Parts: sequence; structure tokens; C-alpha cells
Amino acid sequence: MTVPRKADAPLTSGEQAAAMKLAMLCHASAGGSGVVATELALALAARGVEVHLISSSRPFRLPAPKPDAPVPWWKRFVPSKTERQTLFFHQIESLEYPLFDDSMIALTAANTVQRVAEEHGIDVVHTHYAIPFATSALLAQSLSKRDFKVVNTLHGSDVTLLGRERALHGTTAQAIQHGDAATAVSMDLALEAEMTFALAKNSVHVIPNWVDSERFKPITDSSLREKYVHADEKLIVHVSNFREVKRPQDVIRVFAGIQKRIPARLVMVGQGPEREECVTLARDLEVTGRVVFLDFEPKIEKILGLADLFLLPSQLESFGLAALEAMSCGVPVVASNVGGLPEVVLHGVTGFLCPYRNVDAMIEASLEALSRPEFRVAARARAVEVFSPELILPRYLELYRALLA
Repeated sequence: MTVPRKADAPLTSGEQAAAMKLAMLCHASAGGSGVVATELALALAARGVEVHLISSSRPFRLPAPKPDAPVPWWKRFVPSKTERQTLFFHQIESLEYPLFDDSMIALTAANTVQRVAEEHGIDVVHTHYAIPFATSALLAQSLSKRDFKVVNTLHGSDVTLLGRERALHGTTAQAIQHGDAATAVSMDLALEAEMTFALAKNSVHVIPNWVDSERFKPITDSSLREKYVHADEKLIVHVSNFREVKRPQDVIRVFAGIQKRIPARLVMVGQGPEREECVTLARDLEVTGRVVFLDFEPKIEKILGLADLFLLPSQLESFGLAALEAMSCGVPVVASNVGGLPEVVLHGVTGFLCPYRNVDAMIEASLEALSRPEFRVAARARAVEVFSPELILPRYLELYRALLA
């Protein structure tokens, strides 16, 4: 896979960064950790850093090659006179044996990381989501003839849920404690990680997620909006993996309360174990005809850019990347006041934060947000000014360089 580097757009960090070779180890699913890892790999590779993305299959946000294209597929998107290959994808080697399936991924990932590190001269292995990849990277580091550093980025449930399970806590804590650096996507998650894994105070670097505001922006084309709503209706959106922790059924309940008072429609984007229950609840609340369920869409900005409101009533949320992407599209957010969400959504400015599971409060907050056009402007401004790649990417590069120095 090739991502071109424009000769006239060097990294501000200079040749040090361009000479660096990174491996990113992540899950391939549409969850936040895989999305962040893939977007980070793409962003760094586009700026000239050699990045090797490692996963069990092609990550959700990683564009697929187009074998029928008459010219290299990436030239269709980023024309350039000078290109060199800067982004590579490596699939974690699978084990074909009847007794085992994905349960061996921690070991197979370690072997793949070791091989990639030695064959390509990797300087830093950066894992996204500690379980099981922090352990995989640490094992690969101990096995490899290549001296590389390990950075572990914590994303949420690898700390707040799975990381606390007795079955996983010991190995996860040991891997993070012995890694060369740990980062978290919010201050709230960093504090949780330090307590959960007995880490030194302030030892976890806080590097928030970012958003490409040129990609995630408002869409004003009324003909596109007509696919989902009539001219007098509000478009409400929710995006998640439909796990219980995301409280997707509360989205249906909040919407049912909203549409009793104003014309509105709801688009639910995602897949997961709670989706069928949401379909059933929509029928029970007699809003089936006003709710659309869509599978994950890699270009989710095509939906978010049309929305009037984004709902995120999660039980736990380490950051809320989907909320940030909505804000970048000029969409106010109504969410639970949990985890890292207060670090993203400004209450009363870019949306509202409500008590967890308080459906009535979320209904009132949603109606208020929909009546405040200034929220749209403030949401977009906060995303652009605080969470831009130009601000966030250098912080990762500074961490890499500090470890290598």
C-alpha cells in the first residue's frame, strides 16, 4: 500500500520524523481504537513517516486498493510528482488448527510484530487498545533482535471494563507497567489507568483524539438531506457499536420523546448485540417509521454532516470520538456526563451533558439544543480550534522522538 508524500509539504519536525519507522498494532473493527489508530497511521504516512499497520484484517477506516485502476489507486486521491511508499499493511498471521481460533491472537500478533520489526527496522511499536496488544508488543520486544520502543495507547474499556477483570488484569497491568510509554485519550482515562494498573502519578501522557475538519464539515446540500428527512423535520443521529455500555436503547427512548413535540427522524448507524433490541423498542414505542438503521459507513461524515443533533447517552465513554466528529460537522451533542465527554463537549455551549440514564433530562436538553443555532457554530469552532491534527499529531511525534533519544 502506498501513500504519497508531497515534496513541498515536509513535516515540521523535519528529517528526524521522516526517518522514523513505526508499527501500529490495532483491532480491525469499527470501534474507536481501531479508527484512531488507522487515522493516525494515515496522517503520519501522508506526512512522510514510514508506518506499518498491523491488524487481524484490513482496518475499517483503511482505504482498500483498487486492483482495476489503470493507475495506482492512491493517485486518484492525492496527486503528486514525487511519491514513495510510506504506509504498509501487515495481516496478523492466523493459526489454522481445530482447537484454536482467535483465542491465540495475543501470541500470533507478537510473532507478527517481531517479524515486521526485524524485516523493516521498526523504531517504535505503538499499540492501540491494551488488550491483548500491550502484552503482544512486550512479548515481541523481548523476542526481537531489533531494539524498538513500545508505546501503549489506552482507549477506554481496556481500562474501565476489561482491564479490571481478574482474568485479564494481571497481564494487562504488567504489560503497561513495562512498556516504554503509555498514553490515554483523555485526562479522565489517564487517572483511571494510573489507579487501575498501579502506575506512577502523571506517568500516562494525555493525547486526545483529533478530527479532520476538512473531511468532517457541515453539508448544506438539501437534496442529500432529503434522503433522510423532510424540509420541516430535524435529523438526529447516533453512531456506535450497539453494545450495552453505549445505551443505544436510551437513544430510542429520547427520540420518542423528542418526536412527540417536534417533527424529527432518527438515523442509527452501527452494528452490535443491542441492535435487534433497539429495533424491537422502536416498534414498541411506535416510532419504527421514523427510525432508520444503517450499517457502519466508513465515510460517516456523509451522514453526520447532514445532522441537527447527535445523541450519545453512554454509560462509559473515555473520550467520545463520534461526538467530536459530529461537532466538527457543526452538530451539537447531547450526551451523558461521564468519563472524558466533559473534556470534549462544553455544557451549554456545544451541547448538553446530562445525568447518566436520565432520559427525561436528555429529551429536554435535546429540544433546547435544537432551538439554539449558535450551538452549531460553537461546536464546529471547538473541533477546529482544539482538536485539529496540526495540534495533536506533533505530540505523538514528540513522544516518539523523546523515547528514541
